[in-house]
Amino acid sequence: MPQIIHIWCFGVSLYGALPWGNEDTQLLIDILAKYDIKATFFIVGNWARKYPESVKALHNAGHDIMSHSNHHDHMTKLSTEQIVSDLQATNKDIAAITGVTPVLFRAPYGEYDDKVILAVRSIGMETIQWDVEALATKVKYISGLKQQFQATYYD
Repeated sequence: MPQIIHIWCFGVSLYGALPWGNEDTQLLIDILAKYDIKATFFIVGNWARKYPESVKALHNAGHDIMSHSNHHDHMTKLSTEQIVSDLQATNKDIAAITGVTPVLFRAPYGEYDDKVILAVRSIGMETIQWDVEALATKVKYISGLKQQFQATYYD
């Protein structure tokens, strides 16, 4: 069987599955607008349902909204049917908010295999991977990082 290939992401790509909520969404939109940057946000379905106004604001600001799964599961541990169901649920929620159905999927934890890629492709999507990890999830004092970011880029 030929090797399944995936798409690597080589541009600015951000995802909005932010564990601290949506209170910084407008700040992020404003910073990106200030520097005329358009980004692709990979959104978790749970986050989209909890903060539909933030998803809509990102979309209305000209950013692409794509899928980062419905519940941030380890996709390689799911069956093909579970992967498809997860993505279809997320896509339905995002499309209901933005009017656009996602065509890209960024796997949680960067975990994927041939089964995941084939499941994603079976519903007309492509899996992408990042090229540089921001390690934001490994920062112990995220509030300090957020304050530093705001002071540096939002003056």
